[in-house]
Amino acid sequence: MTTEQKLKKIEDTVMADAGRTAQALCDHASSRRDEELAAIRDKTAEEERLRYQKETAEIEAKLSRDLSRIMLESKRQIISERDRLADDIFSQISQKLVGYTDTEDYKLMLSRLIDTHIRTLTAGRSVMLVRKQDSEMIEEMLRSRGCSATVVSEPGILLGGFRISSAGRLIDETLDEKLRQKRALFVETSGFIID
Repeated sequence: MTTEQKLKKIEDTVMADAGRTAQALCDHASSRRDEELAAIRDKTAEEERLRYQKETAEIEAKLSRDLSRIMLESKRQIISERDRLADDIFSQISQKLVGYTDTEDYKLMLSRLIDTHIRTLTAGRSVMLVRKQDSEMIEEMLRSRGCSATVVSEPGILLGGFRISSAGRLIDETLDEKLRQKRALFVETSGFIID
């Protein structure tokens, strides 16, 4: 079962529970209304009609408040479950990315990214913020291209890649940022439409 199917199943279950609760409240309100109608027939029509209207409005208001509370709680549960699933999924992806940084493909990716930003790196005083494990490798890649950018270890980069600070601009090519963006997109488009 895919993650989207799991999320859909959770959403369907929560919404079905909310629907059953709402139906029970509606059934209760309907039953109460029927009892009040029988009592009205035995008493003065105008007084009872006014009382009935008042009680019906109170019941409807309570029903509306109860239903709103149930719907808000359902939405909270859906959001909480969506966030938990996203955390689980992206934690697994993060672990795989850590493994990826030990491969030749990762080194090739860094090399291509450096080539993409070579003008920025050679245009003036640039600082590359990197993961401590990548410092020596990136310094060697820069030397081989004749770049004099300063390489600084950045503890905030956990997964890999680099940031370039140059002329007041910050270029973020970290795996951390790419994963953060993908997580935000996943949460936005995961099939949970909550209005």
